[in-house]
Amino acid sequence: MPSGLTARGVETAIAESRSIWDEYSLRFPLDMYLSDPASGSVGTAAGLARRKATYWKGVSHSECDSLFERFRWLWTDGRIKQAMAPGSFAAVCDKKIKYLKSVAAGIR
Repeated sequence: MPSGLTARGVETAIAESRSIWDEYSLRFPLDMYLSDPASGSVGTAAGLARRKATYWKGVSHSECDSLFERFRWLWTDGRIKQAMAPGSFAAVCDKKIKYLKSVAAGIR
């Protein structure tokens, strides 16, 4: 679960059938990495630098290149598509709860 997410926040996200993408973007706007957020088309490092310029003063092109490379490592095209699916956040929460229950059972 993204850090800072409360139980109430999780309940709201699930009730609103939010996606993983929506939840991450609330904390760190991922759309700036995309050339077309509606379709999920990934942009370029140069595009990221342009979109972030008003927020990131003095960030070098090499730093933007590095950030974009890390984004692409984590967010493959397939993962972006899966993460944008409505309700995908609930599935992640269910998996984490099952894992935590199994860990707790092993401690007893």
